[in-house]
Amino acid sequence: MITIFLCDDDASIRTHYQELLQEIASKHQLYISITTFDSAEELFFMLEDIKILPDIVYLDIQMGAMNGLEAAAKLREMGVQAEIIFLSNLKEYVFDSFDVMPANYLLKYATTNDRFEAVFLKTIENLTITREQLFRYDIKGLSHTLIISDIMYLEVKKRIIIIKTRQGQHIEFYSTITDVEKQIQGSPLVRVQRSFIVNMTYIKTFGKSEIELLDGSLVPVGRTYQNVLENRFVEFINR
Repeated sequence: MITIFLCDDDASIRTHYQELLQEIASKHQLYISITTFDSAEELFFMLEDIKILPDIVYLDIQMGAMNGLEAAAKLREMGVQAEIIFLSNLKEYVFDSFDVMPANYLLKYATTNDRFEAVFLKTIENLTITREQLFRYDIKGLSHTLIISDIMYLEVKKRIIIIKTRQGQHIEFYSTITDVEKQIQGSPLVRVQRSFIVNMTYIKTFGKSEIELLDGSLVPVGRTYQNVLENRFVEFINR
């Protein structure tokens, strides 16, 4: 089942997109659950009370006390890795939205039903890929797996690989960076320096010689990796 949150302070907009999502799901035989909210505050109340994590969140930009950008940032701070799709009548917030790594940014007045459907199906495809991607490692002869979307970054110290997860764990095991890179092909993980691989999902800001992740971690960027990182990041945002 695909859990969808739809947050917009306009009741007619909520009804329109809820019905459209149900039509698309029926057309493509997808099993979905849609919960609508008229404010970001209501959405967070449900998250805290019921602990249901969404797969996809549609967020209006302009709402009441908390706007869509602020709501998205709070979701990321809480560790919610849902695909976020912004719905807005204003295009000037597009670049501001990059901080929370949205799946897309749709202009309500310019988005046709066909375009909305195409974006939704692409988002489902990304979800499927993410759910299937596992990282495998061995500790003392026992094999373990970790969902790649839970990995913030990996650090290499000689033959020891250290994984920092979004839950704050530090996992250490013996391997080589070559073996690690074989596993992460096609994932959001990218090598940014001889000893570091980061998950682009968690990049907050770029600097000349380092990047800051959403948890405040600072990771150095090697000069020889800078162009590759920038190109991969642009591709990742526009996927």
